[in-house]
Amino acid sequence: MHYAAGQSAADVDGEAQRQALVSAAPGYVAAAIERIAFDGALGLTPTQQVLLRDRAVELDARVVEDLTGVTVPI
Repeated sequence: MHYAAGQSAADVDGEAQRQALVSAAPGYVAAAIERIAFDGALGLTPTQQVLLRDRAVELDARVVEDLTGVTVPI
């Protein structure tokens, strides 16, 4: 992986890992928010649930669709 001029293999590897996480993070966060929103143990109001679901959709609508089976407007 030592292909970037002037960078050590460790630096290049670290940057590759950071970039992978940056691109994947919105989907993971959307999934977590969607699951938290409808966790009955938290006692969220319907309004709070909708607000969280909307935020999850903003982050990654496809993930929310996959989790819920419902097509969400983008």
